[in-house]
Amino acid sequence: MKNLNKATIYCILRSRDTIINLGGMMIVFVLIALGLYSGFLQQKSPQELILFMYVLILGMTLVVANSMIIDLTVKDKLSNRLEFFISSGISIKNIINVYTIQMLRIASIIPFLVFLVFYQSVDFKYDFLVMIIFYVTTVILAYGEIYFFNTFSFSAKKNKLFKNIIFFGTFFGIYMTGMFSRKIVEFAENLKIDIVNSIIILNVCVFVILIILGKSKIKALNNEKVLNMKGEWI
Repeated sequence: MKNLNKATIYCILRSRDTIINLGGMMIVFVLIALGLYSGFLQQKSPQELILFMYVLILGMTLVVANSMIIDLTVKDKLSNRLEFFISSGISIKNIINVYTIQMLRIASIIPFLVFLVFYQSVDFKYDFLVMIIFYVTTVILAYGEIYFFNTFSFSAKKNKLFKNIIFFGTFFGIYMTGMFSRKIVEFAENLKIDIVNSIIILNVCVFVILIILGKSKIKALNNEKVLNMKGEWI
């Protein structure tokens, strides 16, 4: 398993797309930090900034991780690399677990910096423990999404279509949340719903759903079935 962990990190970090995405996320982080320290983003209410921070943390993690899923999981399935791992006696379940954890570790580095700069720059008027729970549950949700798509990718036959779905789906979710952030906050305030507690509950609920779906999918997979599944880049 140690060799698999090392091989996974090596394959991820040698991907040009992953390096480009990480570089792009770092540029976004620098712009966000400048916006916060200059006071430009301080014009928004604390609730809007919380929602904005949430979208950034989750969105940046998923954009980078989804790129890794395509570059590693999908391409492993289309090449002979996956067959090499399986022939070494590693089960497909262990491969998915290792892929998911290593993808999350790398993809969540810059979003963690985003959380830190927001926490240092904005007075959210929440206890430190509440904000930590907020961040941790957001990372857990990202783990669930990565796990689900890693599992689903092994049974996807049209892999280019699968790539487009996860990429456009992620960007669409980020865009829509950003566009309607003020209305979402106003809706929550009208119902007297705490935005942070709502996000924490949402994170946990969606995570549980994704894990259940992923576990049910992985039960139908074994090494032989995965090797016999034929996928195409269409």
